[in-house]
Amino acid sequence: MLLLALCGSAALAFLVLAGRYNENAAARAWEGALAPESTEVYERIRESVEAQTLMVQMSYRTAARHEAAGAEGEALHLLRLGVHSVETGLPTLLHLNRGIGALSRHAGALGLVPPLRRATFLSSRMRRIASVHALVHHFVVTMRERLVVRLVALNLGLRAVCSLLISSSEAAMEDPDAAGWGRMEALSADFGALGRESLETLRVVLASLRAGVLARPSGQPSRAR
Repeated sequence: MLLLALCGSAALAFLVLAGRYNENAAARAWEGALAPESTEVYERIRESVEAQTLMVQMSYRTAARHEAAGAEGEALHLLRLGVHSVETGLPTLLHLNRGIGALSRHAGALGLVPPLRRATFLSSRMRRIASVHALVHHFVVTMRERLVVRLVALNLGLRAVCSLLISSSEAAMEDPDAAGWGRMEALSADFGALGRESLETLRVVLASLRAGVLARPSGQPSRAR
């Protein structure tokens, strides 16, 4: 039994180290593949996503400051604005991630799809999701599988963070003295981080599509996989 346990530990360490080595090599190979056209598309989507996530973050951050200053009415008003921003932003990001998945099927090969990092997030829920995703990431083989796993983790995180933000906001509106203002601020920051991670995923897929176009002979159509 001890021998089996040692072999299992050695195999796990090898997979993790090999995965990191391959990712570093892939990152160098795919660097700079974005074309002007796909960069323009990316920038338009980036501006929209960043505007929505910034609205969420600023609403909760400013609400916490007003509450600390004793301006309870303003704080609650900003919480309502924050809930509305979350309810608007969540479908946008989920739709973006679905679009990324559909778009990726037209890429012959995918570039580096990195795992979520625990240190990126502030809330305990998102740190757990990021830790599980990072572990699963190193056990799947292909970049396409890693993309699917990443999109699943992003969507799980988005739903969890938004659900907690809305429920915490509603509890604060009922009893402002018992509200977890710091927790809501951390969750809103994680919402912004998830938006950035979705954008990074889009950037990888667009770069992969561009690289595929460059690799094909002129006039040869792309094939979805």
